[in-house]
Amino acid sequence: MTGQTIRWGMAFVLTAAIAAAITAAAGSAPSTSAEPTVITRDPASVGVIELELILNRIREGDLLSLKKDRTGAERAWGEARRQGEGLWPIHEGLGDSYARAKMYDLALREYRLAEERVPARFMSSKVDIAGKRAATLAASGRALEAIQAYLDLNQPGMFGSRIFGLALGNDRAACLRLIERHAEVHDARLFSLAAGLYRSMGNSVDASEALAKVAIRVEPWGEALNRQVILELREARHFDTALEVGRAWVRAVPETIEGYIAVGDVLWDAGREREALVAYSSIVDLHPADVTSRMRLGELYLRRERPDEALAQFEAGLKLQPENQDLRGRLVDALKARLSAFQQAGKAEEIVQVRRKLGRFKVQDLGMFDIKVVMTWDVKSDVDLDVYEPDGTRINHNNRMSKVGGVYLADNTSGFGPEIYTLYQATPGVYRIAAHLHNGAKSTVKVVTLLHEGAPTEERHEDTVVLESIGESPVFVRDIIIP
Repeated sequence: MTGQTIRWGMAFVLTAAIAAAITAAAGSAPSTSAEPTVITRDPASVGVIELELILNRIREGDLLSLKKDRTGAERAWGEARRQGEGLWPIHEGLGDSYARAKMYDLALREYRLAEERVPARFMSSKVDIAGKRAATLAASGRALEAIQAYLDLNQPGMFGSRIFGLALGNDRAACLRLIERHAEVHDARLFSLAAGLYRSMGNSVDASEALAKVAIRVEPWGEALNRQVILELREARHFDTALEVGRAWVRAVPETIEGYIAVGDVLWDAGREREALVAYSSIVDLHPADVTSRMRLGELYLRRERPDEALAQFEAGLKLQPENQDLRGRLVDALKARLSAFQQAGKAEEIVQVRRKLGRFKVQDLGMFDIKVVMTWDVKSDVDLDVYEPDGTRINHNNRMSKVGGVYLADNTSGFGPEIYTLYQATPGVYRIAAHLHNGAKSTVKVVTLLHEGAPTEERHEDTVVLESIGESPVFVRDIIIP
């Protein structure tokens, strides 16, 4: 940048500062005719003093305009224009003065001249001048022209609120046509403005369609926007557009779980159930070793009333992460719901299969086990069940789980029981059943033992013993022999 240019810039800044202090109180008046054009001077030939004198003439015109001396103001502005023809800061300064004086046609002329003469290296100044020209069009009541001028700048982040405000206060349908035409060809971000205008007109469906274009063309990775648009389009049953949004989402973020779920939901609503299930299953195809993906797919299958597929996903997830209690709980809940449905339908074979699975997950009240021992008693006392496993491990209220899978459910200390021991898959050997009176009165104890429940080899045994002495010494009830 040359020293001469820097001096012009400083002078122009000074002009802008003075102009900002002048209030826009002048009344409107008919525009004067354009001054005769003189030969355009080379800006580099203008000295600092000459430039300052021209700027002073513009300031003089502002002051005269404030004093209601329109004739004197126009004479000063005209002189400044004759002297500064071809210098873009002078044309911009004149445009500012004419705009404040509400001489809009002259202001538009000067802004246009200034904009055409701004060097390419001062692009931000060119944009500022074009913005002033658009604002002048708006102030003069030419809303559609103003909107088009703002649109031509392709700066929705800077001028979007102005465009929207103008459109709200004028013919919204006509403004929408301008905005959508420009958005379609030049800048899809403008569809956000179109969506806002549609909503202001009570047209939520077209608003969603406009936002869909933003989601697809501008921000396909934006989860929040995609969720909102897809939900609205599903509610409006605009499934094709919703699918376009969802598919753009998964293309932009191939590892997304939510995107595939959204696509599946749209397909399901559209009656394309087979395709929906393929979309849902994609989340596991992408992340086969991810427990969260297995869990989500299982939940989706449950929501779509496909419990067998849901159970398969929950079980696969538990194989990957056996300690995941959340996943185990979901699996157990799904099995319980499945069991209830089979019981209502009277499907005996299916009931046994589900109960065996519940047994594998140690659901003692509903599951089927190789060994199940249930103890109750006749008075309110604290009776404890004892089971000695083949390796000598004693399972009771002090040791509730064994390494072979034995489980002691609960320690009932003030009632009539039950206390329960279960073992899903019994290893060969002798299991000794016993009981002792931990505290309270003499108690008659009933012990029911079930072996291989639900299998052709099922056995049931019922024994009764009387416990009289308080202490930890167990009283023998029965030996179970697993060959």
